[in-house]
Amino acid sequence: SRRRRAMSRARAAREVALGATRAAGWRARGVSGVSRGKGGVDVGDGDALVVQRVIRRINRRVAIAVSAFDGTVPVPSTTVSSSSSLRSASALASSMKTTPSSLFVWLHGFADDGGASWAEFAHAVVDGDARERTLILTPDAPLVRAPRAFEAHKGVKDDLEVRAWFEPRLRSAPGRAAESWTCDGMEASIARVRAIVDETCAEHAIPLARVVLGGFSQGACLALACAARDLRDVGGVLAVRGYLPNRVDRVDDGANEARPHALILAGGADPLVPVDWSLEAGQYMRARVVLNEDVGHELSADDIYCARRWLSQRFAA
Repeated sequence: SRRRRAMSRARAAREVALGATRAAGWRARGVSGVSRGKGGVDVGDGDALVVQRVIRRINRRVAIAVSAFDGTVPVPSTTVSSSSSLRSASALASSMKTTPSSLFVWLHGFADDGGASWAEFAHAVVDGDARERTLILTPDAPLVRAPRAFEAHKGVKDDLEVRAWFEPRLRSAPGRAAESWTCDGMEASIARVRAIVDETCAEHAIPLARVVLGGFSQGACLALACAARDLRDVGGVLAVRGYLPNRVDRVDDGANEARPHALILAGGADPLVPVDWSLEAGQYMRARVVLNEDVGHELSADDIYCARRWLSQRFAA
């Protein structure tokens, strides 16, 4: 409704103001000896409007997914894109003013795609001079049959297809034991991300140390899983509302194993990703976990500002 949209815009505006002037409201948990972070950035009016627009567009998509997991509404087929939004890396690189020296691969969440909204988010967090020399890719997950857990949800058709990197892990699901969530499909998605990174780096002579993997929700889980074993040499991992999937139980947790720099942005009121899951991932990855106590699964202005500061360090010349 018009009133709901107005309230959403007002809330986004308040979040932008808080993110710019009261980021001390964050509670940063240093996991495995990682130092606490400080909030607060100076932004101009133009940048604040961009952040507000990004938040509004992303959170409309997030609300659909959260409602679907709650079982309050069916997963709408309109969330599925029939064609990939990923342009070839060569085409993207040719449109840049300078030769890319860094790579940022952003992975969307469940029942979403890597379209314009997430591309806008990725460009918002890669800020300053780094934006001119960073190649940003937002690939789509494959179309798959809706996970079995949705069979119990009212209005979900048996033949519904959604974009998903793997079968979701949930805290609870109707008629489904927690231990039966196996994250099926994870290995194939990890192989795909590895192929994207390897081919792009080879074509543009980008070292792995200049690669950052990132993602939201299920995409954050995939980014963490890639960096936990198959892509340990990347320059960093940015995980927003994510956890480390079950496959990592099979990884040898040697005390001297290298881990890439990692930042995990968690919501204290997230109904899909409990805080404990994010903290467990942070402990394994030796990551910095930043917890916004009052935020759920949705995106906040603080997420953008915190991610921007962290990425500027990863992409620093």
